[in-house]
Amino acid sequence: MSQIQRGLIIITIGCVIYLIIMWISSINLLIYYPQLDTVSENNYFSNCTKSKHLWIRCLEYLNHISAQKIVPIDSNCNTWPPFSVECLIDKRLPAFNLALKFPLALNALDSTDEVTYNKFGDVIYANCKKQEILDDEEPEEMGSNSTDYSIYPQNLNFSKLIYDIQHGIPVQTKPINNPDMFALQIPKGICKPHNNNFIPSLIIIIKSGVYNSEKRNRARRTFMQKHLWSNFSVQFVFVLGIPMENESNIFTFDGNTYVLDTNWWSLSKQYGSSKWQFMKQLAVEADLYEDLLIGSFHDTYYNLTKKLIFSLRWISGLCPKQVPLYLFMDDDYDLIPRNIIKFYNNYSEDNLRNMSGGFLGSSRTVFRPIPDETDSVWAMTVKEFPWLFYPQYYHGFTYMIGANLVHRFAIASAFIKEIRIDDAYLGILFYKLNITLVPLNIIGDTFHKKNIMTGGINLRYKTSQNIMNWTSDLRIHYNIQYDNYYDRHHLNDDYLMRNESYIQHPVLTRNAKGESVAYILKEHCPNYFNLTASLQAILSGLSIYEIPINNDALIAMRLPSDTCNPCSRNKKVDLVVIVKSCVYCFEQRAYARTTYMNKDLWKNFSVHFVFTVGLPTPNETSTYYFDGVKTSLTTNSLYLSTKYESSKWSAAKILSNESKVYNDLLIGAFYDNYFNLTTKMIFTLRWITNFCISHSPLFLFIDDDYLLHPNNTINLIRKFNKSQLKSLAAGSVYFGKVDRPNNGYGARWAISYNEYPWDYYPRYFLGIGYFLGSDVVHDASIAMAFTKQLRIDDVYLGIILKRLNITLTHLDNIHIHPGKEQLKSGAFMITKYLAENYVNWTTGLIK
Repeated sequence: MSQIQRGLIIITIGCVIYLIIMWISSINLLIYYPQLDTVSENNYFSNCTKSKHLWIRCLEYLNHISAQKIVPIDSNCNTWPPFSVECLIDKRLPAFNLALKFPLALNALDSTDEVTYNKFGDVIYANCKKQEILDDEEPEEMGSNSTDYSIYPQNLNFSKLIYDIQHGIPVQTKPINNPDMFALQIPKGICKPHNNNFIPSLIIIIKSGVYNSEKRNRARRTFMQKHLWSNFSVQFVFVLGIPMENESNIFTFDGNTYVLDTNWWSLSKQYGSSKWQFMKQLAVEADLYEDLLIGSFHDTYYNLTKKLIFSLRWISGLCPKQVPLYLFMDDDYDLIPRNIIKFYNNYSEDNLRNMSGGFLGSSRTVFRPIPDETDSVWAMTVKEFPWLFYPQYYHGFTYMIGANLVHRFAIASAFIKEIRIDDAYLGILFYKLNITLVPLNIIGDTFHKKNIMTGGINLRYKTSQNIMNWTSDLRIHYNIQYDNYYDRHHLNDDYLMRNESYIQHPVLTRNAKGESVAYILKEHCPNYFNLTASLQAILSGLSIYEIPINNDALIAMRLPSDTCNPCSRNKKVDLVVIVKSCVYCFEQRAYARTTYMNKDLWKNFSVHFVFTVGLPTPNETSTYYFDGVKTSLTTNSLYLSTKYESSKWSAAKILSNESKVYNDLLIGAFYDNYFNLTTKMIFTLRWITNFCISHSPLFLFIDDDYLLHPNNTINLIRKFNKSQLKSLAAGSVYFGKVDRPNNGYGARWAISYNEYPWDYYPRYFLGIGYFLGSDVVHDASIAMAFTKQLRIDDVYLGIILKRLNITLTHLDNIHIHPGKEQLKSGAFMITKYLAENYVNWTTGLIK
């Protein structure tokens, strides 16, 4: 065999080996990437929260894994931060494990057995115990500036340690604080594990108590609103643990008993010993908002340090390295967006990455347990922390840490024994790494309005609700003209037009003979001012007597981002169809998507479709009381609601998944029931005003038990000039008398005199379907803020249009029960019966 032949054989064998290696690698990738997708989509947490039985099993398995105290090490994953997020996936369950993974030297020392620390600990304990009995002075060898802090519990070269772990170099010392830390739920849109193309300027970590759902919701509708952070990219994450079955408020540390009688315990008791009902709510919250980072640790005050370390590890392991700065805060504080943006823009990216800043308190004294006193949440025994003073630390309510420091802290925390007080523990991290703490005068514990005016960035939420006007996304924005005699919050408290004085004037309700006075079609309650003129006054300022009566928060929980996307303002459509849908009507929405919503049926006509819904109502009832009158409902929506358990958790999960799949739901933060239809209408018009006015001249509103015939709809719209569309208000016009309760009982449309004192309604459109032009929607959405609600949405819209002096155009081709002949004659709204029997939905033609 020639040398050339041998060479060819060697090359061939090499190629075969290479192909085999690549084939094996491809198999590993095929196995691995589906697992990454599973973990990234939070499938484990989703499956665990499907039933109480599964949740209990998941808790038991987590406890079993944690008891092993063994963090699996993959030889291919030997650095921190890991070179790939796949290294964070634990082989024992499909979740990210944020315990550090790094190689240990063969002769690595066990930190708990280090001679230096044990000797030091014995001396300190004995001296400190004796000294505390004598007086409160600090022994010399435990000075507050003593380098002895650095050997708590190890005297390590942290610069070298961090460098070694970052570069995969075997470490000479075993970690003392590196247990399993499973991320049961990650915020999917924030620090995405893969395909993450969005890099925010700032990520805000909100340390939240697991039961504090009300505080989280309040944050979402106040300082977290995106429009308050204009031209600035920011993301928010709530970090929390999990509740435990049969949890107690009694804790024991180093032989001392402590009783937590805090808000956490008050909320815990509301759910009883089993926390399954709460977990269902938490799962829905996590799914709807996608801003929860949930760890596998018990969420209590005494695990705040675990929560801090968990947060640092998540940032270091999963967040994009390009994010320069992180802000940490407690959930009982608010932020001031404009001041944070101003502060941020004063620094270069390099400065931000190496920055830290917060509020340095004057007291660093270590509180010791007092016999027979069990309520000190900060008490630490000498054995737990042997000094009399902590190192300097930032108070935990608000502080900033640059990305470079976060990575170092995430590593160092594995080698520093925990103490329960997270603020002080962070101070120890700073001390050990020889990083100087920087006081920031823009962060304070008791800031007020004057501090905010001079650049302060944080407020206690109880303070902020008195001095801040957060104005929810869909609430009317307005200015107020007032003089120096009144403060803004005083006006809001005292002049909100909450009175109903109109019903106290007999002339408005009865004449001298006691006869009913017909409704004079001029104004509607309350009628203090010229509504049309106020539309122009909103920007320049309203008087104190014109503050809106009906301008409560209207929170959009999910937006149909494909429709009226604010980032695509140049995308115009001919029509936006708003389907007023009941929250449980999943089948009706599915049928609509497969029939008239097929875009191919709308030839040479651009149209978008949106379903507007609220939230399922827990423990829903068929009986309501209005002004002392009993009303019973027998609607289809109520019938459908009985298919779901009383908590309606499963319905909320289905709704959330539907929204993600079709992206055509506008979901409001109100209960979806028949008597909230007016709230749904106001919510929808506000959304259109804020997001859609520039996208379309015309909007069609229909009930979800009707369908559209595309050709007839297009033909009808084209009868109007384009100049007419924006000011159009057209539908089936109706005029009727007010239905009153009888003998303490009322039908669904019965309205008492106290609710509406006139005998007739103004003309209004039947709610099954009507057109409103963009100008009409804009004015109506504002007018509704100044007009007391009436629960019959059709009538309420009629009152609004009357107050705006808008003419109602009657359309003959709207029928409550249309037949085939009406369909052929141009009826554009049809029933499901007609849709199934007389329309070919492939072509859109009438059969």
